[in-house]
Amino acid sequence: MILDSASVHKKTDVVGKIAENMPNLILECLPAYSPDLNIIELLWHSTKEFIAHRLFKSVEELESLLHQLYK
Repeated sequence: MILDSASVHKKTDVVGKIAENMPNLILECLPAYSPDLNIIELLWHSTKEFIAHRLFKSVEELESLLHQLYK
């Protein structure tokens, strides 16, 4: 499993529980400050660019657009 460098992913109790309950799972951490390697960061960047400088009449209109983008 590939993890970003969020502190919660590095907590020893979390890592210990994973090792204990899923011994075949290998955890790999992305280097710090590497959004280019983190797919979700690329998705967020594209989404923010797409909706930037647009005015939405309602939250529902924004939600509808986001649902269309992620189909």
